[in-house]
Amino acid sequence: TCALPISLQNVLLAIASLAMIAVLAFLYQKTQSVDLPEQNEILGLLHELKNIDSRWDVDVLRARAESGPGSAMTIDRKAQAEKSLKRLAAASRNVSSEALNAGLPELEKAIDQKAALVEQFRSESTQARAGLLDLQRNAAELVALSAKSKSRPVALEAVLARLDLAATRYYLSGDETHRQSVEGALADLEKSAASIPD
Repeated sequence: TCALPISLQNVLLAIASLAMIAVLAFLYQKTQSVDLPEQNEILGLLHELKNIDSRWDVDVLRARAESGPGSAMTIDRKAQAEKSLKRLAAASRNVSSEALNAGLPELEKAIDQKAALVEQFRSESTQARAGLLDLQRNAAELVALSAKSKSRPVALEAVLARLDLAATRYYLSGDETHRQSVEGALADLEKSAASIPD
């Protein structure tokens, strides 16, 4: 074996050391360019938007299931979503991600559409709830008046009970069959009311 002179060994060792330092510096630079805090912020904001979307769904389901006077949707999540979208847009400017930059306009559009649909549901649900409560109140008043009548119209009370049940079911399900039941009960109510003597 041929031994290298010590000075050549030192030069080769120095070159190898410099090469390793260069590789470590390169890897360090690459890890720093991936800015984990900004990525975590973006992931957090996307998670926040997903939660807002899920809460909208729960709000709608809860509003559909409740028919009482105080059960209208009261939380406006649109402002929360808009704030998160603005923060996401600002954070995306600091990260070079083609997927994020391409998907952000679609996400904003989807959030706007969902907010509009939830607001439309809120408005229509409030009107439907008010109509159902009016119907139930009026039916209860008619039953009370009927009970005081000398010739108590039992058929009218039965039709009113059927109308109340059909309207509640239609409100809760929105099913065509229940809508037809409401229409049938209303037609029977008109017949029953016409047959009541003054």
